[in-house]
Amino acid sequence: FDLAVWLFGEVIEVQTDMHSATESIGTLRLQRATVRWHLSIESGVSAKRQMIVNGVPHEFTEGFADLHTASYLRILEGNGFDTSIVRPSIEQVEKIRKAP
Repeated sequence: FDLAVWLFGEVIEVQTDMHSATESIGTLRLQRATVRWHLSIESGVSAKRQMIVNGVPHEFTEGFADLHTASYLRILEGNGFDTSIVRPSIEQVEKIRKAP
């Protein structure tokens, strides 16, 4: 969500089409794009990070396995992102988690 908001602008609307204990699917309408998303925490399934823009897939799976760990280390070193930058993504994920 951070990357989508950064690339495509402010969130206009978030819609959750399916929500369970292990996955959520929906649509994020941004200023310059409509993003279909699928989040899953199913055990045994490897992470896949892909963005398709105008029909062209862009793969982010390789090389990003430790992205969160690297970000957390930077935060602990005092070099994290300002809350104003990450707030929009956190708010959207919170809305998704509270969806029926």
